[in-house]
Amino acid sequence: MKYVIKKSSIYEETEVDIKCCHMDDEVKNLIKYIDGMTHYLICKKDHVNYSILFCHIYYIESVDHQTFVYTKEDCFQTKHPLYELEEILKNSSCMRISKSTILNLSYLKSIIITNVKTQIL
Repeated sequence: MKYVIKKSSIYEETEVDIKCCHMDDEVKNLIKYIDGMTHYLICKKDHVNYSILFCHIYYIESVDHQTFVYTKEDCFQTKHPLYELEEILKNSSCMRISKSTILNLSYLKSIIITNVKTQIL
């Protein structure tokens, strides 16, 4: 993959133009990343509203019927339940991984699989 950057004061905003011979996983992931840089979720902390970019969300968790959004630096609360957030974030790199958690796969570094033997008594 190659990219070209053209800087000029004539541009009013940043524009990304993707040229590809076919839509593969690399292009799809690039689109998800760009979407994460432009879409945001409204959250609250200390009675102040914040716009949190999708790409800054590490994970989201539901605890006691409250939903919390975690970034690298902070924790916020959102009014949306997980099932709504799952739909809102469906085109991002976030994925529901359990009943109570949505994870941003962009920050996932590794998975440890352990063999747990269940003993029935």
